[in-house]
Amino acid sequence: RRDNGGDGANTHAWLLGELPTEAGPSYRIVLALAGRAGNSSGALTTQATVARWKPRYVLLVGIAGGLARDGLHLGDVAIATEVAAYE
Repeated sequence: RRDNGGDGANTHAWLLGELPTEAGPSYRIVLALAGRAGNSSGALTTQATVARWKPRYVLLVGIAGGLARDGLHLGDVAIATEVAAYE
């Protein structure tokens, strides 16, 4: 289900869903969609998401398009041990 926040500004959008588990109730998932790339946009989107949905956990993910390593393929998950600001 899509939700644009209902404030008319349409600066953020969310996709809502559920992740079933084998051992009990499912997790409610909120995927926040930022309007632009970058630290400022990411921070504002995260702030709006936390304020609106009050999640227990927050994962920040992005696209590692500049990560050229042997053995990595499209769709692989890379976990950083260090993050440098690029802006």
